[in-house]
Amino acid sequence: MATHSVDAERRRSQRMPLSVLLSVMSLDPPFTFQGQLYTVQVNDHGCLISALRPFPHGSRVRLVHLDLLSSNPITTAHVVHSVPAEMDVQIWNIALELDTPGKFWTPQSPKQHWLVTA
Repeated sequence: MATHSVDAERRRSQRMPLSVLLSVMSLDPPFTFQGQLYTVQVNDHGCLISALRPFPHGSRVRLVHLDLLSSNPITTAHVVHSVPAEMDVQIWNIALELDTPGKFWTPQSPKQHWLVTA
């Protein structure tokens, strides 16, 4: 539990579960990737995405928000960590930190629109 409280203290903004379709393109050779991926969680400083392969720590990527069809915001981010989602599954959880923190995920206040309803 001590680790959880330390992580919560370090977190700069609240994580919210949100599935956003992104176009992701690597910006640092020799790592090459271009494809569409969904977020699992987002906050003002970054996101967690799932991929079928790991991304190298520190790699820079360009993100295009494909769910906001009218504006398609673009930003850049870098890989904070890349870990397997589960032992027997070939899916990787990739944590990205936005180079410019802010309201990239939704045009309105996220606290009003990120609520998950059952």
